Amino acid sequence: MCLCLLGIALALLVQPSTDFARGVPGLKEHAKRHPLHAGVARRAGAAQEDNSGQDRLDLEEVVAEADRVLEDNGTAKETKAVLRKAQKIYPGKWTLSGLKEELQQKLREFVEEAKAASKGLKEDLLLARQQLKLALAQQEAAQEQEVKAVARLEKAEESGTKEEVEKAERKVEKAERKVERAKKEVKEAKASGRTKESEASGIKDDPDATAFIQELVKAKPKDLGEGVQVFDLKTCLPAEPYDLSGRKLLTRNTTRQAWQATFARRVAMLGTPGIGKSRSLALGLWHLVSGHRPDWIKEPEAIVFEAREGLKVFIFSKHEDGRWKGHSLPIGKWDASDCEHLQNSDNWYLVDTYGKETTGKLPAKTVKACSPDREHYTDFVKSGGACVYVEQWKKAELELAYVHFAQPPVDKDTVLRRFQYVGGNLRALLDGNGGFRKYLQDQEKSS
Repeated sequence: MCLCLLGIALALLVQPSTDFARGVPGLKEHAKRHPLHAGVARRAGAAQEDNSGQDRLDLEEVVAEADRVLEDNGTAKETKAVLRKAQKIYPGKWTLSGLKEELQQKLREFVEEAKAASKGLKEDLLLARQQLKLALAQQEAAQEQEVKAVARLEKAEESGTKEEVEKAERKVEKAERKVERAKKEVKEAKASGRTKESEASGIKDDPDATAFIQELVKAKPKDLGEGVQVFDLKTCLPAEPYDLSGRKLLTRNTTRQAWQATFARRVAMLGTPGIGKSRSLALGLWHLVSGHRPDWIKEPEAIVFEAREGLKVFIFSKHEDGRWKGHSLPIGKWDASDCEHLQNSDNWYLVDTYGKETTGKLPAKTVKACSPDREHYTDFVKSGGACVYVEQWKKAELELAYVHFAQPPVDKDTVLRRFQYVGGNLRALLDGNGGFRKYLQDQEKSS
């Protein structure tokens, strides 16, 4: 990180660039100011030939006014207006040398603050993790003391005097209090660790994701017949492409059976493109947060959902108030190997694949929705993984589910007629923009 920042600094000292603040986490205020300074330098350079040798512009007044605009969330148009005003106030006094010197100093300050902020976040996260380890060790020690105290009490009750029994009882009570304190410290350390990890990684609260997961906790399916069920939700996962059935979550026997088979360590959920594998991952979320899972599967502390096509990662975690909450970050800032949640074998990692991107093998229970192309899953399921299959839609299922699709561009009769040609590929059946014809052509080529 330090080498990267130093490289940025050297590049900027030669030529100011609006790319400076993009790679520096937590410095939005500095990023706001940077385009202004770059703009001042460009304008000064353009005026240099006509004004060489004249006194340099007094930057303080210009920057002060521009900073005021930016602190009030001023637009680029307002910033340009400040620069035009500065040119009118100080006609003919622009020189590049004086401005460049001041710009260099400001950029040096930005880089130093960036380095300090980045280092501080990492140190805070490391400290939070160490505090959690210490709290867990203290909890374990307190529990051992409690076990010993109970054993002494049982021995005293068998052969000891009344005073010995009372003394043993007091020690048990003391040990129990220590255990409770230790549990509280562990809980606080975990909460602190989640906060520090979010700050260090750029993860942000996501109100839409929170609304979705909290509704999913209480959701109940409605039977439509033929094994089709619908969750009539008011929210959906806030990322593309999870709107095929709008805010309604449709499930079938095949998707429910697939989920009943997903409790191995790593599972590749296979199915031809366009049959709704992505939506079936939402059914997995429901199983995990609503309690509809096998008794031997523990409730996870966190669930990570990679929506690769939507370029977003969601992290759902249960907080101290007992409610599930959602956080998210752009997939470009995501590194699964750095996620503390995925180092816990009781947590879950749901991956909605896109293209041929690989998925690492981590301790968390992992479910990967992908096409049946062996390149997409062979390495992933080696050494303990498994494959489950999601079948295409049946005609009877389509007839019942059609009214629950989100504004389908083709009518029901057309969907059922298309079914005779392409089977149960939902994407092709509902496509209104030539996708159905392309699917037919692709089938002919492959046959």
